[in-house]
Amino acid sequence: MSLIQVTGRDTRFKIFFVGICAGGLIMFFGGGYLSLLGLGTIAAFLVFGWYAISCPQCNNKWLLYFMRSSKSSDWLHDLYSMEKCPKCNYVQKP
Repeated sequence: MSLIQVTGRDTRFKIFFVGICAGGLIMFFGGGYLSLLGLGTIAAFLVFGWYAISCPQCNNKWLLYFMRSSKSSDWLHDLYSMEKCPKCNYVQKP
């Protein structure tokens, strides 16, 4: 199991991911002001993800870390498959 699952951050990650997808759908299918609502939804869930998906020991913002350090095609896989915190090497036993 990955660290994000063991620490219980996977629920927060799923909320983040569903929010981003919902915002994208609102932007795609909505017109005019609905597109702005979709953009606001995406921005709100990005901020939620940045603060909610973090290390319980050092408070390193994992989502922001992997969005910055990984390639654009790999950050999602890297985030969800990490075994230890990249900053403090925190490992929680299942």
